[in-house]
Amino acid sequence: MKFFKRLTLLMALLVSVLAMTACSSTSLSINGYLWFKNTSAFKPGWSEVSTYGVSLVHTTPINTEELADKTSTIEILDGSYTTTLQTKTDNGNYYVYETNFSLTFTGEVEDENGDKVIRTFYESFSTKSEFKDTLEPIKTEKVYSSDSSNYKYNYLITYSGSTATAVLKESDINGLGVNEQTFTFKKFNKKTYIDNDLLLLIPRLFNVDKSFSRSFRTIDVLSNKMFDMNMYGYNKNSDLHVENFANYTLNGVDLSVENPEISCAHIEMVINDTFSGYPLEAYFAQDRDTHRHRLVTTYTRFGDRGYLKFSLENVVVTGD
Repeated sequence: MKFFKRLTLLMALLVSVLAMTACSSTSLSINGYLWFKNTSAFKPGWSEVSTYGVSLVHTTPINTEELADKTSTIEILDGSYTTTLQTKTDNGNYYVYETNFSLTFTGEVEDENGDKVIRTFYESFSTKSEFKDTLEPIKTEKVYSSDSSNYKYNYLITYSGSTATAVLKESDINGLGVNEQTFTFKKFNKKTYIDNDLLLLIPRLFNVDKSFSRSFRTIDVLSNKMFDMNMYGYNKNSDLHVENFANYTLNGVDLSVENPEISCAHIEMVINDTFSGYPLEAYFAQDRDTHRHRLVTTYTRFGDRGYLKFSLENVVVTGD
């Protein structure tokens, strides 16, 4: 079951799925296009809900050599990933970013007798982060469960001045054997900082070109560490690598009728000592008006079985 434990940690980091917490207002430069960067852009009652389908593939636009473990079989039965960004006014003006991810898949594993059997596994997580319009973090909550490894956890990160405090609770899938720990990260924003869980939102703050590059630190609560992270525009033949992807539905309108393809910039994301050991390959719409630099497609390594592909299917925006 070590393989499934490793997958659990990988997916927990991702959507970071996917990789949910905000960056420090004193750190990240926000030069370029940021459509919710200041008080004048704040719209009470505004929200954006993006829904992604999840599938297992064996190649990516960059990794064209097929990746597939010939010794076992993995099949995705159902997968979804949803992000929600919205404004709140109950305690001052602030933003809330939520994500929900679920994945049901079958895998061939050994039972207690050493026989190969097919089992169905379920992974899920949900996060909720609050941050001010200046990108100053307030708090983040995360819940994760996996019956593939009989494991679940939840944590709460709160910020006060230059100190971040994380309370982590771990248990088995049934809530037994609870282990609670508190971690304190002082001067977390001394250098450029962003939590794992807002990873896929950050490129939307910038005009992405071939010189795009950002470096910062991030907290990984599960290991009680801060890691270095790098994010950069992928260059191919000294030019920004751009792919065209099929369109999605926006407020019920199929945009492919007028624009069958979206030009998307390729962003590579690397975190030192990641569970996967491989960069996250993500594609963001270059158009900043209709598509608002949305994440359209991303690929993350799924062990030796292939890649999990997240594809934007539908967006609902209210309050514009």
